[in-house]
Amino acid sequence: MTDFQYRNEAHLEPAEFGRFAGLIEAAAQHVADLSAFALPRRIVVCAVTPDVYIARQVEHNVAVTRLALATLPAGSTASELSNSLVDRARRGASTLAAHYYPTCRATLLRRDSGTLDLTFIPEVYDQHLHPTGRQLVTLFAHQLASLAQYEAYPELLFAQVRCSMLDAPKLLPEAQRRRPVVLTPGYSQHIERLVSKALCGQAVVGALPDEPPPSDVYRDLRADLASPVSSRQVDESEAFVVALLGAGGNPLLRQVLGREDLYPTAADLADPTRWLTRHEAAVADATENGSDTAGDG
Repeated sequence: MTDFQYRNEAHLEPAEFGRFAGLIEAAAQHVADLSAFALPRRIVVCAVTPDVYIARQVEHNVAVTRLALATLPAGSTASELSNSLVDRARRGASTLAAHYYPTCRATLLRRDSGTLDLTFIPEVYDQHLHPTGRQLVTLFAHQLASLAQYEAYPELLFAQVRCSMLDAPKLLPEAQRRRPVVLTPGYSQHIERLVSKALCGQAVVGALPDEPPPSDVYRDLRADLASPVSSRQVDESEAFVVALLGAGGNPLLRQVLGREDLYPTAADLADPTRWLTRHEAAVADATENGSDTAGDG
């Protein structure tokens, strides 16, 4: 049983805030039914303004950077540059969040208190996304599926920052650098599609043809490859995760989420068969010894 704690920092009318709470809890039930990962027992949900979101995104990026730094070997290049890396994370987060916040359907933000809050911006829904209740359930399900993965594998929250710090001094070509950041949104978008199919019979992400379309600003920013959540990058991530599920089901996905040596590279994302060929032993182990099928399709 999950305990939801709600914080109305966007100053919504009680009835409207209650509507969001109902949709989030409906999404949680779908995730409990479809995901391979259990939801945490306590979930903090925050409705915020754009300004609060930007400040919290900075807080999140700094916290994640510090978590990654704490795992590095003493004397490593990144650990010696820790202060500058934290400052860079702070500046980068502020710039990106201020520019791309209209694309924030909902997100998870790490607070200094240690909680990972499900955060959404009602103003974005009003001005840019124009979601129906169905669409809100699916996008909340996406974030709740991510939260469940972080509950099972807490290191995923900072895995990309850690890998980037470790890989950068090796001067690896971009295609060979590890990209664990794709795993969580890839699986979560897969779950989002399954929830959509359960609701309306169509496994879609975003608006149906008869639902209000998002704004031009939203579409343009989501198409920008520099965006942290560009549609193309998330679709590529989902395709990689679906390939994992097809080859070894949830047992293989669990192995990849929990083992740094199995994280995919940028080249693997473009061609998942490269990863499957390189890690034949992991695939064989998952297919021979695994029996977990929840959320496979």
